[in-house]
Amino acid sequence: SCAFMSCSKLASIYLGASTVCTLSNSNAFTGAGIGSNKGSIFVPASLLASYKSAKHWSYFSNRIFSYNFT
Repeated sequence: SCAFMSCSKLASIYLGASTVCTLSNSNAFTGAGIGSNKGSIFVPASLLASYKSAKHWSYFSNRIFSYNFT
């Protein structure tokens, strides 16, 4: 639930799973760049809307962006 807590240099994360990953609470990025409104979360383009509306991920919706696998 606090996997990336206090990782102050964590500015971005890429999630490559084919389904939305479970995030147990919105505290996972507390103290990290992502949690302080400076970082980005990149997800597969096909899951962008799902991540933005998923429980706990929606808290970060303005920092979730899509990318395409090549």
